[in-house]
Amino acid sequence: MTFAEEARSRRAHLLRMANTQDGRLRDRLAAYADETPEPPAIGHHGIETTGCPRCQATMWRQRNDFVCAGCGHVKGAVMECPHCHVEMKPPPSGWVDRHHCPKCKRTAASTDSPEDIEARWQQRLEAIDLLDAEIERLRQENKVINEFEQDINGSP
Repeated sequence: MTFAEEARSRRAHLLRMANTQDGRLRDRLAAYADETPEPPAIGHHGIETTGCPRCQATMWRQRNDFVCAGCGHVKGAVMECPHCHVEMKPPPSGWVDRHHCPKCKRTAASTDSPEDIEARWQQRLEAIDLLDAEIERLRQENKVINEFEQDINGSP
């Protein structure tokens, strides 16, 4: 992006992206740009939004909180485990964006929905089942290394 593109207003960007000569559509886009607040700068998570529980407008993530663009309501950005209904532990500063549940070990990115969290958990369980089945198949064919099994079982 060039300096000139960065300096353009949000209104100019929207009109350029629309790429239309329809006067009514251009007027509606200009009105939209003038009536809505500027979105926050894009962070390492992208632009995160959620719905405001008070006025149903869009809330933008600002650092560790969500701020409503309509009424100004502030809500803390807390991840809740959809299975245990407890607060998920955030990752340490500078680490990968993976919150985790202290009870059931489900994981989630900041932008994950409850459905995303459950889908990831199901994929994990399916992968574990596949690995267990493959280990058992190899064990039946005597292809599993006996020394490795002894190390795991603690046998000499």
